[in-house]
Amino acid sequence: VAAAAGVVVFALTGFSAMASEPQGKPATTSGGKTTEPGDLMQEPEAKPSTSKFGEPAKVGLLFEDHQAVAGEVMNLGITFDLKPDWHVYWPGINDTGLPPKWTLTLPKDWKELPAVWPVPHRSVLPGDIVDHVLDGKVTIRVPIMVPANAKADVVETISAKIDWMVCNEACLLGEGAFKVSVPMAAAGTKPGKDVSAAPGKGAGRVAAVKEAKKLPTDGSVTAVIEDGKLVIAAQGGPYEKPAKIEYMPAAGTRKPADMVKGVTANGDKLTVSFDADQSADAPARGVVKVEWYTATSHRGSRAGPEYYSIDLSPTAKPATSPAAMPAEKPPVTK
Repeated sequence: VAAAAGVVVFALTGFSAMASEPQGKPATTSGGKTTEPGDLMQEPEAKPSTSKFGEPAKVGLLFEDHQAVAGEVMNLGITFDLKPDWHVYWPGINDTGLPPKWTLTLPKDWKELPAVWPVPHRSVLPGDIVDHVLDGKVTIRVPIMVPANAKADVVETISAKIDWMVCNEACLLGEGAFKVSVPMAAAGTKPGKDVSAAPGKGAGRVAAVKEAKKLPTDGSVTAVIEDGKLVIAAQGGPYEKPAKIEYMPAAGTRKPADMVKGVTANGDKLTVSFDADQSADAPARGVVKVEWYTATSHRGSRAGPEYYSIDLSPTAKPATSPAAMPAEKPPVTK
C-alpha cells in the first residue's frame, strides 16, 4: 500500500494566501502487503500530515461484502474520518475548496459507475464565502459493475489513487495510494456480509451512505424552471407545514445569482435566480433540503430535514429524477 506523499498548506481564504511547501517526507510502499478477507480497509502507512495541524483526516478504501458476484454491482467506499471542525468538500459550487478525486485501477472489463455522495451542508463564512461540505465520518459509495464472465474462486485486487483537501482555518492537500482484495463468487451467489468486519472495521458504512432521494411522486415537493428561474415548492408533505427550503447547486451547473440569501427561504416556496451570464440552456442540478414543522407544533420543533436531488433543463417538467453528480475520470484497467 502506498501512503500519502506529503501535504500542502493553504489559508482558507484563498489558494495563494500562504506559501506552500510539502510537509513531511514522501511516502513509500509497504512491500507488497495485501488485504485478507475480513480486513479489507487499507489506509496510508504514513501520516496524512506532519504539520502543526496534526492529523485531521484518516483516509481509507473499504469493501464490506464477503465476496463480489459475477454479473452484479459491487460497492467500494472511499472513507474520511475527520477530526472535529475539519471538513472535505462536496462536488458543488464552492468558493474555497475542491472535492476528493480518485482514479481506480480495476480488473479487465470491470466498469466504474457514477459515485454516490452523501448529502452536504452549507458553510457560509464572513465575506459571503459559501461552500458545501462534509464532516465527521464521510463515506463516498463507488459502485462497480462486475462482468458476467468474471472468474469465481479467485481474489481480485482494486487499487485507488485518492487526492483530497481537508480544511479548517487552513487547508491541507493530501494524496495516497490504496488497495483492497476482493474475493470472487460465481453468478447467482449471495454476496453476504463479512461478519469479521464488525464492529471495528466499519461494517455497514458503505450501504448506509445518506444520499439525496428522488422527489416524491405525490407532488409534496416539486422543482421546475419557470421564466429562467428555478422554483422549488413544498406542500402537503409528511408534516404540517414546510419550515425552510434550501438549494445546493452541483458543480458544472447554473450558478445562482446570490449564493448566500438567494438559495434559501423560509416557508413553502423558494425561487432561485441565476447569474445573467449563465447559459439559458444550462441545467439546474443539485440537492434540495426541506425542513418541516411538526404537526404538533406549528411554529415549534422541526422535523427532518429531507434531501432530494434534482436535474432540470430549462424546459423540464417538475423533477422526479435524481441529480447526476459529476462523474469521476474513467478507471484504468490492468
